[in-house]
Amino acid sequence: MNRFTKKNMVFISVLSASGAVAAILLIFAAIVLFGLLDSMGETKNARARVEKLTRAKPAPGVENEERIKKDIEVYKDAAKGIRKGFSTPLQPAVDAFIKELAAPGTQQMSEDQQERYRVRDPKIDEMDDAQKKKLPMRKLTLDEFKEFYRERFEVECGNYSDQRKDALSTQSFFINNFRKNFSNWQSAVSKFVATARTITAEPIGTTNAVALLLNAMGFVRAVPEEAEFSRLMEDYRSVIEKKAEKGKLGMQAEAANFMLGNSGSQNDNAVNRGYAAADIRDVFFHWDVFGNIVDHLCNGKIKILHNIRVRDFAENPEEGRKLGNFRETVGSYQVYHYTVEVSGSMESIRAFCQSLDQSWKQRRFYVVRAVTLYAEENGAAILMKQEAIAKSENNSGSGEEEVSRGRRLRRRTTQNNSDDANNQQNEEDLRRQEAERIKRMKVHERPGYGAVLIGIGDMYRAFVDFDYVVLDKNQ
Repeated sequence: MNRFTKKNMVFISVLSASGAVAAILLIFAAIVLFGLLDSMGETKNARARVEKLTRAKPAPGVENEERIKKDIEVYKDAAKGIRKGFSTPLQPAVDAFIKELAAPGTQQMSEDQQERYRVRDPKIDEMDDAQKKKLPMRKLTLDEFKEFYRERFEVECGNYSDQRKDALSTQSFFINNFRKNFSNWQSAVSKFVATARTITAEPIGTTNAVALLLNAMGFVRAVPEEAEFSRLMEDYRSVIEKKAEKGKLGMQAEAANFMLGNSGSQNDNAVNRGYAAADIRDVFFHWDVFGNIVDHLCNGKIKILHNIRVRDFAENPEEGRKLGNFRETVGSYQVYHYTVEVSGSMESIRAFCQSLDQSWKQRRFYVVRAVTLYAEENGAAILMKQEAIAKSENNSGSGEEEVSRGRRLRRRTTQNNSDDANNQQNEEDLRRQEAERIKRMKVHERPGYGAVLIGIGDMYRAFVDFDYVVLDKNQ
């Protein structure tokens, strides 16, 4: 064996190396085989999915991909429309303004603006520069109008980014300079005012029409001077009180002094109290909601509005009760929490809540959270009163006989019996006979049997908690 090994050392070495290589190749082949089997399984599954998609109706393809893209755009537009509905209830008035507004002139427009806002001629690519410049300006959409306005404001007044600081200068520029771009500016503003008056309780005049228009378009509202604020709040209160009077809604003093309006003094208002401009804008916001709530109360035929208040949502409780804490941020929305205390019938309270739930049709979104009811009329007292009457009728037989016997004796001793006394006696006799007749009747046959005695009253005091939801203007 040793001699064989010695003589065939080379052969044995080659054989050993070949065996090792073969083992390695076998292992590699196994690995490749397992990988191939996995790939074959994936290929089989892929073929099954392709076959399933091919049988699907409609089958996927370039045409369907285009349809899917169009559907996505439709959903995006629908979502945009829904979000837009939360923005401002004055949107119909803004739309009326834009629809009425004429196309802008070219005197105060840059060449880039003129190119953007000209009529889109289908043959514009074939025109030279001179022909393009002869194309007229077209009417602007609302987004284009706001973009054009911001650009003109930045050219003449500086950076527009600090909106709160520039609110007054924004309004001044809007009135004194920007309107020169449009030939029928005044008639367009008049359209806005006419439509807005049907939507908001705020009295609209020459001093606040543009401020309201700017705010409805998403710009920060300018805060009026002290005297103007006081006058506007008084006018606001007067309009709301007339609404309540027309709708036969009794409004108590505590409700009429809602949200920093004058409360007993001409100088007691938000401006004189030193509130910040942002807080005063909140006053306008809440009074607008207040006017709309009064509309719903009148529609529901509520009898009395005792109180209305905005409930706190203090993100910084240490700051206490202040206007800036009267809202809650939920995603892209601002939520304001209200409570009204009212009196009315059960049906009127139900109608009021239903009216709030349906207000989304007018671009106002209320969510009724809770209703607490108390009966204002004492049902037990009404029941006892009915019992007392019944007892009086039952006892009329014995007691009334003695009374009438005494009266007859007195009448015999009286020489001058008047006709009135005779009539009274006849009435008493008839009443006694009726009482006796009812007494002899079976219980279920007596008048009034089965009538509701408890719950006869239909006046309730209700506390209604609800939220008012708007889209955050910064979104």
